[in-house]
Amino acid sequence: MIRYDIGDFAEAGESCPCGRGLPALRSIIGREQDLVTLPSGEKRWTLLSAGNIESFLRLAPVRQYQFVQKDLETIEARLVVERDLTEEEKEGLREWVVAKLDHPFKVTFSFVDEIPRTASGKYQDFISEI
Repeated sequence: MIRYDIGDFAEAGESCPCGRGLPALRSIIGREQDLVTLPSGEKRWTLLSAGNIESFLRLAPVRQYQFVQKDLETIEARLVVERDLTEEEKEGLREWVVAKLDHPFKVTFSFVDEIPRTASGKYQDFISEI
């Protein structure tokens, strides 16, 4: 299957061990749309994906999450929670997001019943509206 330029980023791996000699992918990193944009214009990976989210989920009873960059200074955390969060839990979540993104973003919270999947059935953990 041939895929045209769709904005995917991946890490190249060694040649395929099957003997065909073609390169293989080591890992899929994400899509260009998954990059956070800093006020300087620099774009970087969010580090908010499943492999890094376990410590976030231990801070509060969060069942589902999605982060949305609203502008150059604001990240909205859309959360499905088991119960109302305490101010201490919200502050812990806010500090976690700021630390992972390595920028003092204003972090706002929206509490929702469900975070919908895209039309293709995929779950987006980060959306940039910039």
